[in-house]
Amino acid sequence: MQVGAGSGSDNTFGSKIRDTIKSGDLILRDLGYFNFEDFLDIKKRVAFYISRLKPNIAVYIESNEIEH
Repeated sequence: MQVGAGSGSDNTFGSKIRDTIKSGDLILRDLGYFNFEDFLDIKKRVAFYISRLKPNIAVYIESNEIEH
């Protein structure tokens, strides 16, 4: 676990710790500041993340089983 100053940016910090993420880790991001590349990297490492989404963010689920 690493805790930083409240004035620090989660987005910048998240990119700095990428190489320390291991399979099964849970990454918590505060205030909805995130970088989608970080989330893709976390997924590739078979880890997990939780981040608040701002109201203007749209989320889509990718699926090959879409009914038309």
